[in-house]
Amino acid sequence: MISPLALEAVRRIDKLFKIERAINGQSPERRRAVRQELSAPLVANLEA
Repeated sequence: MISPLALEAVRRIDKLFKIERAINGQSPERRRAVRQELSAPLVANLEA
C-alpha cells in the first residue's frame, strides 16, 4: 500500500519537475525568475 503522505510528496515534486521542463533552455535570468515565482512557494510548502 502506498502511503498517502508519500504520494502527496511525489505529486508536489512532480509539479517542480514540470516547471523545470517548461523553462529548460531559457536564459538563466528567466529560469531564476520563474523559480522564484513558481517553484519557491512549492518548495516552502513541501518543507512544511
